[in-house]
Amino acid sequence: MSVNDSVNRIVVGSGVIFAGTLAGLLFDILIKGVLTSYLSPADFGTYSLA
Repeated sequence: MSVNDSVNRIVVGSGVIFAGTLAGLLFDILIKGVLTSYLSPADFGTYSLA
């Protein structure tokens, strides 16, 4: 395995982790938006603490 192959694997792996992190953050924002419309403030506070 050459250095170029190693660098390519690192870049691809980092891209996958970055994309997964962004997708997780977007999903979290969407879920919180939906939950705030259906839960009372006290119930949402309980969800946030959990």
